[in-house]
Amino acid sequence: MSQSHTAGLVIAWQAQSHRVYALVEVQWNRVDWIPETGRVVSLSTSRSLYDELVGLPLLGQCQPATAMLELDNYDDRFTPGAGGAVVPAIGLFRIPIRISMGYYLANGVDTESTRQFTGEIEISPRSATSDARTVSLSCVDVAMDIAQRKWSSQVYANQRADQLIATLLNQSDLSNRTLDYGISMFPYAWLDDENLWDEIQKIARADSGWFYIDENGYCCYERATHWLEGTYHTASQATLAQGQAWALEGNQTWRD
Repeated sequence: MSQSHTAGLVIAWQAQSHRVYALVEVQWNRVDWIPETGRVVSLSTSRSLYDELVGLPLLGQCQPATAMLELDNYDDRFTPGAGGAVVPAIGLFRIPIRISMGYYLANGVDTESTRQFTGEIEISPRSATSDARTVSLSCVDVAMDIAQRKWSSQVYANQRADQLIATLLNQSDLSNRTLDYGISMFPYAWLDDENLWDEIQKIARADSGWFYIDENGYCCYERATHWLEGTYHTASQATLAQGQAWALEGNQTWRD
């Protein structure tokens, strides 16, 4: 799903030098979004349709996006048993987190960013030594909600791919979704104590499409013709000129 942005963000991105801005928010109490940007030592996110083993994107087989963060813990804010401000939550599983990235704008004060990751903390520190000054968090997108659920269903007859995917998503807590109109009609389908994530991926693959969780936490199904139809695929999103590049290299392999 495309995200709106101003011309100022484009100008900052195109500049020969720019200053990166990151916004990290965590829902420690599962209600309020608490900014932790000032404590970020490093962060990275990973999202791809590309399968590294075969060197190609594989139909239906997208992996959940991930994020890794290192946070400053100089005051034991994240140290269990040390009276840290988030101790009641830091040891718990599936803490909501969202990450946005962007730039400082031309005036050097204002910032603008777009969402890069919406998910949950999967691994957090259970203990820490007194001299630990940082903590590391491993995160996965909200696909975790369906990746850990199994379900048995009735037999469904003559349903499209998007209808079956919607039926399976209804068994989860994921209500935000954007599903393309499926191409294929499935004569019969049912689940017998099977994993929702795996079965949704199979449905997408059978319809020659992809199912994944986008940066905003939306469940997305894209059919085979999506890249020929989506407005943000058919219109230019950014233009690179010679003055904005340090180097240009052509590269084509047999997989292309």
